[in-house]
Amino acid sequence: MTSENRIKQIILNGDDFGFSRGINRGIVESIENGILTSTSVMVNRPFAFEAKDLSKFKNISVGLHLDLTEEGIRRWTKILYILTWPEKRIRKAFEQQINKFVEITGKIPDHIDSHHHVHWLTGFKNVVLEFSGQNNIPIRCVDAFFQIGFYGRSLSRWNDPNSVSTEKLISVIKNLPAGVHEIMCHPGFVDKDLIKTGTTYLSQRQQEVEALTSEEVKQYIANDKSVKLISWQQLRSKN
Repeated sequence: MTSENRIKQIILNGDDFGFSRGINRGIVESIENGILTSTSVMVNRPFAFEAKDLSKFKNISVGLHLDLTEEGIRRWTKILYILTWPEKRIRKAFEQQINKFVEITGKIPDHIDSHHHVHWLTGFKNVVLEFSGQNNIPIRCVDAFFQIGFYGRSLSRWNDPNSVSTEKLISVIKNLPAGVHEIMCHPGFVDKDLIKTGTTYLSQRQQEVEALTSEEVKQYIANDKSVKLISWQQLRSKN
């Protein structure tokens, strides 16, 4: 096995840009002072317009976080409802969010993922795959191994701070095999607008910021020659 084949290419994507100003600030902080390499935008949320300023980060991928569900138990009722949608309605909803993304950022998305994984659980899957093929856009769960190990909840604990600690992030990175991986992240700062959304993933977001910007994590990555941080944008350019 060559040294190139032993490399772990890792995308660290910050979901939920636009959800609140606190989320946006946490994502920008994790880019500027941390290891976040990509983010994805919820174009229908009140603070999505701030994504226009992400163009200053030249090596950061900015994608679409397809957004069709609500928080809590309502996510499942909405997903079940979306499963009944005809293809025409699915295509219209998808095109509306693509167009809104272009309106805000001035370009098509560098990648596509979704809130509550709706792009992979419903009829949106085929539409997203078609758009990806036509535009050479990578998709979550397709173009990189999807990693959910850095997340502030577990099967046994609703709020599990150990799962978003500096040590946990290093452990997740350390234990990845060679290949291309995406580590899903949700950095952010809690503010009143985030609380109003009804999300229960709150303090964990700030803990994620702390881990993603920690000197210990940055030092580990600098010393581990098998780790190469990339963005979805870089992955797209290879296809």
